[in-house]
Amino acid sequence: MSWQQIPLPYRTEELEAKKLANQFDVLRYVTLFKYGGLYLDTDVIVMKPMDDLVNALGLQGPTELNGGVLAFEKHHPFIEACLKEVSERIKTEQEHDSVW
Repeated sequence: MSWQQIPLPYRTEELEAKKLANQFDVLRYVTLFKYGGLYLDTDVIVMKPMDDLVNALGLQGPTELNGGVLAFEKHHPFIEACLKEVSERIKTEQEHDSVW
């Protein structure tokens, strides 16, 4: 038995939180890919109209992207790439974590 299979409470909570975050990532990207639109994290404060915001995402600092603000047309290749990336991340985590 590996250390990853030991059912410690903190380990289980950590993996469950990661699993839930992955599920929300998938839901966010699938919805944006299928319908297009605007996604905002709940802690985003909107100071100006965002009606003209399209095919854009948020920045966190001068060089770091932030998925808390996403505005894309349906079937946009960037959102498709995000879906592929999160699918690969989930697949890798499923192979290494016993909670899945």
